[in-house]
Amino acid sequence: MRRLTPPDLYASTDRCLAFARTLPPPQPRAFTPVHFFWQGRTFGAKAALCLRSFLATQDPQRFRAWLWLEDETAFVQAPHNPHLAPLLPHLDVRRYEWEGLSQGTPLANRPWTQALIPAARSDLARLVCLARDGGGDSDLDALFLRDLGPLLDLAGEAEFCFQWG
Repeated sequence: MRRLTPPDLYASTDRCLAFARTLPPPQPRAFTPVHFFWQGRTFGAKAALCLRSFLATQDPQRFRAWLWLEDETAFVQAPHNPHLAPLLPHLDVRRYEWEGLSQGTPLANRPWTQALIPAARSDLARLVCLARDGGGDSDLDALFLRDLGPLLDLAGEAEFCFQWG
């Protein structure tokens, strides 16, 4: 893996942000992907409720849900899952394979990433998806109550995040 130089990019938030601002902008898309990550085998009603609320409140011309399933069984069984099957025509279901998807990121070929607790692995998966494909992300225990469009219109091209509370 190639490490970025100088090394203080890994320790100084200001230097890291300054470096990130020099990177070329991502290619424009017709829509903004919103990433959802699921680790377990059983995709249940609670996680499906999050996706249902997303689909009910977001403009499909502007936003697209990308559901990343890490477990191979969950991915193969998605069309047969009673909670997920009705949603499949409205979202992109993708298999999350750490080794392939992390290539080209600073997290590639790091054996310690496989030994993390599930919450930390989810955080890393989120970072990889956002670094590779841009867009936004949400945990699957959130409910969408309003359209995200006005918020993104207000932010313009600026990147932003908010603290969980």
